Amino acid sequence: MLSELQTLTPHKRILPTGFQTDYRTKIIPHVKRIDRLLLPFEDRQIGKLSLSAVSNIFDLISETLVMDEGYSFHVDDVKAMMAYAAKKDFAHIVVKTNRNIRRLTKTGVYETSPDTASTKSSELRVARQLAKTTPAIIFLRQNGKEEHGWSGTPFWWPIIVLPSTMTSTIYANKTIQTR
Repeated sequence: MLSELQTLTPHKRILPTGFQTDYRTKIIPHVKRIDRLLLPFEDRQIGKLSLSAVSNIFDLISETLVMDEGYSFHVDDVKAMMAYAAKKDFAHIVVKTNRNIRRLTKTGVYETSPDTASTKSSELRVARQLAKTTPAIIFLRQNGKEEHGWSGTPFWWPIIVLPSTMTSTIYANKTIQTR
């Protein structure tokens, strides 16, 4: 058996990369359910949700992503890391909509920083300010345009920002059977 190890450190970002969205007809029902949960936070852009609610959102998001070969986003592991890092039964959330991030950068590699705008009010800066003793999750509602490399349908892109006060640790993802 093999495990995939991941170091969890203060303010580390955990997010899916190397993915495409699934077909519109498959993901729209999930996106609409996520919209109902997150769009009430759109105006103020920050809030708190129970870990249970965040876990449910992650389950819905996982149904919308198709990981490319060599990339993974194991939702159960992500939820376990989030729960481990939380000192309380909630997470801060930062919600941004109407995003048009490209799937690939100008150099042809997968986008890995959809949250790093250069302004003082960027969602990553806000999330890091909130993530003291419990994680902050950035939920970006991407428009998913074909001209940006996506499948032409909106989707939610989550980024977990671990708390600044957490102790660094090694996390072993699900074990992989080798035979």
